[in-house]
Amino acid sequence: MLTVSKSEHSEFAVTLAEVKTWLAIDHSGYDDMLENIIIPAAQDMIERSTGLCLTDCDIVETWAAFPGVINLSYMPCDTDSVEVTTGGEDVTDSYLLEADTLVGDPIAAETIIGYTAGYESMPAGLKVIVLELVATIFNDRTTTEIPAAIRNKLLIYTRNLAI
Repeated sequence: MLTVSKSEHSEFAVTLAEVKTWLAIDHSGYDDMLENIIIPAAQDMIERSTGLCLTDCDIVETWAAFPGVINLSYMPCDTDSVEVTTGGEDVTDSYLLEADTLVGDPIAAETIIGYTAGYESMPAGLKVIVLELVATIFNDRTTTEIPAAIRNKLLIYTRNLAI
């Protein structure tokens, strides 16, 4: 069994100014809704469906037992930030991390993996996708799913598109 906790973002993938430019809005009437509802919702939708962290987040994965090989739940992963503990003991040095795959000896006990995920510099194409989703949500406030055209663009950035 796996449980994953993810810290709140201290910043978002796009700024209010970028969104207002993208939407050609030159007044502040929508600022609160964009900044506090739509931008966070768009980022959350993308992160939950792709396993990407668009901006830095601290992740803690708790495994009932470590199977030997796992794909971390979120990427991209800062490899220097990974810590693996079992029974309160740091066993990080016993594991190999390549990209987002952690490999090591199977452990029958609870294993906790902590790491930081997120882009240091988000690809411009991914930023455009976030802006497109923000615009979609802004223009159709009943949107609860990522539209197919945007989903298709996300495919090149992720290994698992669960939408």
